[in-house]
Amino acid sequence: MADDYGAVLQAAYPRVVASPARTFRDMDVAQDATHDAIFRALSSWHRDGVPHDPVAWLVTTGRNLVIDRIRRGRFEQPLPEEWDVPDSAPTHATDEAAEHQHLKDDLLRLLFTYCHPSLTEESQITLILCIVLDLSAAEIAAAFLSTREAVERRITRAKAALAKAGDGFVCLPKVSFWSDRRRCCGWSTCS
Repeated sequence: MADDYGAVLQAAYPRVVASPARTFRDMDVAQDATHDAIFRALSSWHRDGVPHDPVAWLVTTGRNLVIDRIRRGRFEQPLPEEWDVPDSAPTHATDEAAEHQHLKDDLLRLLFTYCHPSLTEESQITLILCIVLDLSAAEIAAAFLSTREAVERRITRAKAALAKAGDGFVCLPKVSFWSDRRRCCGWSTCS
């Protein structure tokens, strides 16, 4: 039965992991929340069918699971002050559109976070392959012609370097950043 939902879950994974990463600023928490939400989805969707918006369902479920754990004291990290927990999923089309834009922004922020200057290019690529594309350490090792253990150590060191840098989940660059980037690349005619 899990194979029936594989394509939906694989396509949703990067956006689902990006939301708790932004909210809780901790990749381990984000990955745990995402995997727990996927586990719940396999059970729930088998019984009730796939929801209208599987990504929103997974994000909401993962976020609620993390909040429950925090309330029970499993994590020693308080909820961020700027985070507002909705009582229900979006009900209007405009709310759904805003939620989808928020998820796209979270994924973009996650990519910028993994391109942090304190990381080597190899570590940046490894994190993106692992977290954003959901490749296993063994799959990444095969691509890098390395061992699974070496890739696991690289991921651990990269996460530690990001935590030490203290920037957390980075903000998106200002519009002027993109204008300057297009100009220096000769893309000034792009809109």
